[in-house]
Amino acid sequence: MSFAKKITLHSLVAGCLLFTPLFAQFEFQDDTLTIVTHPLLHHQPPLRVAESALAGRVDPSGFDALLGARFQFALDSMRFAHGLMGASAAVILPEKGVWKGAGGFSNPASNDSLRPEMLMEIDSNTKSFVAAIILQMVDEGLLSLEDPISDWLPPFANVDSTMTIRQILQHTGGVSDFLNDNPLSVVAILSNPAYFWTPEYSLSYVLAPNFPPGASWSYSNTGYTLAGMIIREITGSDSFAIPLNQRLLDPLGLDNMFMELEEPVSGEIAHAWNDLNGDGILDDLSTFPRTSWMSAAWTAGAIISTAEDLARWSYLLHGDQVLSPAAMAQMRATVPIPGTSLTYGLGIYTYPVLGKTLWGHDGGGLGFNSQTLYYGERGTALAVIINQRGGTAWAGDILTELFREVLAYYQFPHDHPYALSSEVSIPFLAPGTETLTVTARLLNPENRNVQVDAVYATSDGSISDTLRLFDDGLHGDSLANDGIFGGTVGPVNPEFNYSVDIHTSDLDSAFSHVLEDAAHFTTVGPVVYAEHEVSLVATGISLILRLRNESSSGIAKDIKARIATSDTSIQNILNNDRPFGNIAPGQVRQGVGNYLLRSENPPSSLHLTLEIFSEGHSFWRDTLDIVVGLEAPVAELPRKFELSQNYPNPFNPVTTIEFFLPENAYTSLRIYNLLGEVVEELVGDDLPAGRHRYQWNADRQASGVYYYRLTAKKFSAVKKLVLLR
Repeated sequence: MSFAKKITLHSLVAGCLLFTPLFAQFEFQDDTLTIVTHPLLHHQPPLRVAESALAGRVDPSGFDALLGARFQFALDSMRFAHGLMGASAAVILPEKGVWKGAGGFSNPASNDSLRPEMLMEIDSNTKSFVAAIILQMVDEGLLSLEDPISDWLPPFANVDSTMTIRQILQHTGGVSDFLNDNPLSVVAILSNPAYFWTPEYSLSYVLAPNFPPGASWSYSNTGYTLAGMIIREITGSDSFAIPLNQRLLDPLGLDNMFMELEEPVSGEIAHAWNDLNGDGILDDLSTFPRTSWMSAAWTAGAIISTAEDLARWSYLLHGDQVLSPAAMAQMRATVPIPGTSLTYGLGIYTYPVLGKTLWGHDGGGLGFNSQTLYYGERGTALAVIINQRGGTAWAGDILTELFREVLAYYQFPHDHPYALSSEVSIPFLAPGTETLTVTARLLNPENRNVQVDAVYATSDGSISDTLRLFDDGLHGDSLANDGIFGGTVGPVNPEFNYSVDIHTSDLDSAFSHVLEDAAHFTTVGPVVYAEHEVSLVATGISLILRLRNESSSGIAKDIKARIATSDTSIQNILNNDRPFGNIAPGQVRQGVGNYLLRSENPPSSLHLTLEIFSEGHSFWRDTLDIVVGLEAPVAELPRKFELSQNYPNPFNPVTTIEFFLPENAYTSLRIYNLLGEVVEELVGDDLPAGRHRYQWNADRQASGVYYYRLTAKKFSAVKKLVLLR
């Protein structure tokens, strides 16, 4: 065996074991992020094309030129930033078609660029094909997911024959992974790269089970080797390529996918790269045979493909065009992956990206890395393959940046109409009597035929209704054909908070857009000022505020109140946005904590405005006048920290806790149960010196003994309070 850098077999094995551990084929498990490069790599920083020059154009493949340029820039930026050898990607948008792009090198020594039509390993993305064939066989009555593998296969050492087919596909069977768990398998693969591994030979490297079947989750390539052997047993074929082509590739038109070693390959396979001896320089793996590695991977990861066909597979599979609804339900029945936010089904997993949950899989071999994901909300599929193992970025990192562009397009499309903003004419709608106007301002660059709807729904989603909006000057929408659409809501009887989404449909195409939480209104309340307490303190005016909910049935949820004044003697207001919690119909509730209006010369009277919020949205406004009195003496500051006994005590369900601070201090006031657990924190804030009173509403607590603790600077005190219902 000859290598350009005269790498010895010993250094080859050591390099793969120590610097690029085969966490195989489950890429998020591989945390090997080291800087690797190649002397002939000379990436140029990508240039962003002027988007104004691309708007409205299509590229030679028929894809939108502007969106395609954004995808290519994202791909090239990641490749440049991380010094990657090469990357190929594809994105499928149902209303746009297929974008495919590539960058970097297949072989920099010959200046051979990586091109979209080049074939590369998809490695463990193979598993979704295996699971799909098994599920087709289940639909045909040829086997059951609950069959123990002993129904189909003979015994093998260290393989528990009671594992079910579902468990080996879901990685809950406990069988050891012959590639990841046994380092001798990697030694054997690299020691004799031309040797052909049969499935039975691969199973000879299986170690003792990790756990009994069904007891936990552990990724295992062995399970998918066993699944391939079951498919072989049922079909009577020694080649997985035959059922793969007959059942999936040929019917779906995936002409650029192949089961390497088992069928002729039509197309050029890109060079694969890895740092074999740990010197930080990428080595060309095409200089030695792929037979041992690909035959060992077999049904766990031996399919090769273009990024475009990998994306097409994801688009067809997760778009419910491959399996029956019942089979897809089984494939999507997931279990948690310990230590992650992912869940695993049958050959697929859920993956959170940029606040969305996508379906897909990833793969990693000796010199390739891939990932494909499907965005169900928009029917969008993405795939990325890198012809390099190791480095500071993986296929999933590039895919994330491509998906970021997808989300940006759907939020702000440059070639379709969408709502820029929405407003309601009044924030509080008296239930059963009043109406309000919803308006939406649209961007419609190509003057397309549109339909605009306002969907207003309660915050818990229990009630929802749709209102058609018009741009005719007759629906509260100002002038006709000015891009402002309007409609009238009401009267509305249920007393709830409502959010408004604006749905825009382009009737000239399949494109639709939703502007979520565009506006808010409520039929609860109004919530108004009820009463207050005011006192002078050393730094200004201390105000305790109480609010009343004037609803007949609606609970005012998560109430906060912000005060303001135009009086210039008030320098600023501390502790604004005081919380009041939930206020029941007809209930008066005191805010948690005091407002502090800082003033060196407090006025004798003061006019205040109130802005009152529910669930973070401003719905009501009110005013109040307070009289302070210049003749009133400034309250004397307490001489020491002190915590008073609550009153009343016992209580049901509201009690008041009073304490005194001789100086400004960060203060904590917490309620504990008998187990020492915090049941509520009344204060956790910087408070001014003076007297403070807080109410605790224990309507959600059981009768019994509780304790409250005050801490401020070095002071701490605990007292007991009793709730009797």
